Amino acid sequence: MINTIVESTSNRISISDIVQDPVLTLLILSPFFDALTGWLILSGIMSEGFLGSPSQLFRGCVFLLVLSRIATSDTSAFLGLLTVTVSLLVLECISFIALHRSLIGYFIGLTNILRISFFYSLLIWSKYTVLKYRLSYAQLERAIVFSGLVYASVVLLSLVLDVGFRTYGPGTGGSKGFFASGNALSVTLGCVSLVALYSAKRRRQTKAWIEYAVILLALVAVGTKGSIGFFGANLVLIGKRYAWISFPAILVLVGYFLSNNLIGKLFDVILSRFENRESLLTFFVSGRDNYLKNALVIAELNDHPGAVLFGRGALMSFRPVYTNDLLFDTLESDPVDIFFMYGLAGLTVYLLFVLRTITKFHGRIELQTAIVLFLGYSMVAGHSLFNQMAAGVFACIHALGMVLNMENE
Repeated sequence: MINTIVESTSNRISISDIVQDPVLTLLILSPFFDALTGWLILSGIMSEGFLGSPSQLFRGCVFLLVLSRIATSDTSAFLGLLTVTVSLLVLECISFIALHRSLIGYFIGLTNILRISFFYSLLIWSKYTVLKYRLSYAQLERAIVFSGLVYASVVLLSLVLDVGFRTYGPGTGGSKGFFASGNALSVTLGCVSLVALYSAKRRRQTKAWIEYAVILLALVAVGTKGSIGFFGANLVLIGKRYAWISFPAILVLVGYFLSNNLIGKLFDVILSRFENRESLLTFFVSGRDNYLKNALVIAELNDHPGAVLFGRGALMSFRPVYTNDLLFDTLESDPVDIFFMYGLAGLTVYLLFVLRTITKFHGRIELQTAIVLFLGYSMVAGHSLFNQMAAGVFACIHALGMVLNMENE
């Protein structure tokens, strides 16, 4: 039965399909809203994380659609989602009343809650909609690849035309096009590239390999350590059978980079950081180990057992005392941020989710690698669960894996 779903269903997506299924709506339209939001942020017109950004408003509408579908389709899942959301809202309310009394801080906490609930709702609905055959495996796979192609096209066009924004700021190498976060873009394109690789192997069409090559090229062009890691995973997983397609293209690509001195230009910041590294660990985690050390000193956890158990909310995080000039800050590691924001309770839920996902996910090696690398990136670099661009793609890849898991059972 599942073989039939994976191999035989049409991957054609109509306008009515996009309108009727919020997961397709999200995948097809997200790149355009994300590019607009990134341009507004990077141009200084709007602050990062603003609740009224085009991306936030779009995903808010998708979230409401998904929520309504879950409520009418799976009562137990809806109650679970509601429990998580209400629990976090109560925590943010306590933080607002007891710690900071900042309305802006409360809205920052609300934004964080919406991101978590949005991710959770997508995990529920994307799996449900595929397993119940409302959306075919091939359609979802096609939508993920299409979404990646749009992200990739924006990155490559901005690099070729010398417009858009550099990954590490003006005058540096790497391009993130018009997207706000180079790290989030890396993990998004990295995960999609592995889906595109599996799709190309499965479909065995020239068009599929061209799509894969475009996404892979954009992944390299972003120029972060994360993009290099995902690129390396792709090289390992292409396999001997398809080496005749991949390696000549890679040799041409490397030759072009070397002849035009583009490797140094693309990765100049990474090379500079490596040369001036404090240690290999600090280099690989981009100094986040030092962030954690400093945060543990500032947090004064020995004097605040309640903060250890339940955290201090999104605004306060690792800071015990509110001041008028306090700004929202993260430590750029999802489990660390979750611990300081939501305590051991939140961290336990996160770790159980990671453990369950890794132990229960036994689909195709390409999709399994995408899942593991996403979770690894979440732990050491952040920009994953709290980033709606990356989290949305992950949820959909998770759904694809669930179908393939059923095939293996």
